[in-house]
Amino acid sequence: MFNFVKGAFIKDSSKLKEGYRIEGKVIEAMVGADKISKVFHNFLKKNLEQKVILFVEIPTSPEQVNALGLDPQKRYKDLYYLQGLKGEDAIKLMDMVGDVLINDGNSAFGFIAPQTSIQLGKYRFNRMFLMTRTPNAIDNMKSVFGAAGIPTRQNLVTPEQIMSMENPGFCDLYTDENGKTIDDTMLALISLGMLRVNTVQDEQYI
Repeated sequence: MFNFVKGAFIKDSSKLKEGYRIEGKVIEAMVGADKISKVFHNFLKKNLEQKVILFVEIPTSPEQVNALGLDPQKRYKDLYYLQGLKGEDAIKLMDMVGDVLINDGNSAFGFIAPQTSIQLGKYRFNRMFLMTRTPNAIDNMKSVFGAAGIPTRQNLVTPEQIMSMENPGFCDLYTDENGKTIDDTMLALISLGMLRVNTVQDEQYI
């Protein structure tokens, strides 16, 4: 069975395999829970010479939807940025709050390297995307996954391909051994200067 993060589950995940595939300027990957941190560390080590941005996407609360005058029948997400992180500081931050960020099923997070316009994110059901501005940059980024033991797999199977009424899946809130959730992690990050930059409709629920 595929090694999901603790906040995600699919009844039968036997068809899911670890791997990554390249499509133009994007690397899409399915990464086991035990290797997600390694992938991020590999990415950050390639960007030690520049400052990076930590981004986090969390579901917008009903109260916030109402305050913003948004359609309550639709789902939205809040996008937060913590800017100006040195690569080494970003690695230390991952070691501090990475457990909740990785295992929470309802949120997404990742890093943006502005100088090179490269972004790596982890999303629902262990999907990871690395996006670049040019296809040439992809060659330098393949090792982010390869060095973590993720193989190339051009016939990559993704969660939406296997989920159905007969094979349901869900994402849920994760609580760590100290009782901390994504809400506690967000408060800690906000205390470090993280700011909400936007609220947008969650396209995964359109």
